[in-house]
Amino acid sequence: MAKENPASSNKKAPHKAKQPSKTIQDPHGGTNDVTRGQTHSQLLQKRSSLRRSLASSTPQRRHDVSRHLHGPRADLAYARLKHLKQDDKLGTSSSHPSRDDGDGATTKDSKETSYRRLAFRKRNAKPNKSLERQMARKETKRLEHAVAASDAQEILHVHAAGLVEAEHDMEKTVQLTQQKLKREFLEEVNARNIYDLELDAGNGPYKLAYDRSGKFSLLAGRGRQGHVAVVDQHTLALQTEFYVKEPIRDACFLHDGSMMALAQERKVFIYDKDGVEIHRLDKH
Repeated sequence: MAKENPASSNKKAPHKAKQPSKTIQDPHGGTNDVTRGQTHSQLLQKRSSLRRSLASSTPQRRHDVSRHLHGPRADLAYARLKHLKQDDKLGTSSSHPSRDDGDGATTKDSKETSYRRLAFRKRNAKPNKSLERQMARKETKRLEHAVAASDAQEILHVHAAGLVEAEHDMEKTVQLTQQKLKREFLEEVNARNIYDLELDAGNGPYKLAYDRSGKFSLLAGRGRQGHVAVVDQHTLALQTEFYVKEPIRDACFLHDGSMMALAQERKVFIYDKDGVEIHRLDKH
């Protein structure tokens, strides 16, 4: 009987070398840096384009964007950034030499100097690429939001609140009625926004909501009949009116005025602009 060679039984299967992981390259120079559809280089290009557009805009627009970006005390943020840049350029983080009181005690300026030197060394340490990319992404997003807020402020004219000013001391503004304001003081375009809306008290109270554009308004009653109405606010024309035959707890438009969601007695229903049910959410 042939004996088995123990050396051959202890042989292991040859180990296969690991294949190097493939790296995804993108045409913009980034590697594995695709975040929400944009690479790091694309974010930097977008931020540079926003800054160039702000540099060529009016001083008032730059001030508005800066106020939305840094808050009401934007001057302090700019001053701090300017001082940091000056410290980095000089190669030191202190503009005041350290002093000694004579008895060996360190003054407050000396402690501040050591703190600034530590901060200077941290800023000049080996850069963290991942942190830099995250900060660039957040800074670009904040700049985009500040520009959008400035545009909305210019469109909506929210610089100052409106008021009613009396002509003399004997006149009281509480005596001014909506009808008198509509007939005598307002222009025709603004006077059309004052109107009477007669609703059945049995269908109330009502929930009022607007779409994103502000063109359509949604009225939903909490009565047993479940009265729903959509009104065009530009022409004050009734677009849709129907009854769902049960109380409505909440109502809102979706992405635009073409669809609406109604939280009815037990389920949430989605309707189109004509009042036709297109979806039902059972577990909501």
